[in-house]
Amino acid sequence: MCHAELPQNQILRIRFYTARVDARPGDPQQPVRQQTYLRALKTIPNLTLHYEQFLRSSVRMPLVSPPVGGPNTVEVWKTEEKGSDVNLASYLLLDAFRKESEAAVVISNDSDLAQLPQLACETLL
Repeated sequence: MCHAELPQNQILRIRFYTARVDARPGDPQQPVRQQTYLRALKTIPNLTLHYEQFLRSSVRMPLVSPPVGGPNTVEVWKTEEKGSDVNLASYLLLDAFRKESEAAVVISNDSDLAQLPQLACETLL
């Protein structure tokens, strides 16, 4: 995808941030599928895997349509990946300070990182 979108740039390094998932009652094979995916990623040249942590906590959440006379909330497991945002930002800055990159592309589905590329570029200029 990056080769197609940025053909004038050479890809020197790919940093992939993830956390190892645990089996869940409804999906006991999830860790097996993840390991298969991670093994495939390791075949990509210049790719390094950075493992972060998943935290799991019990939280009470409101129901969209509570039953009449029933509870308005339910207790659920909330899982969050922790550490990726800070480590990603740190490595972006380190690579730039070491002059190991002239440009960086951040691909993520984390809305916390929506402004990161613009801010990183402004900081480096």
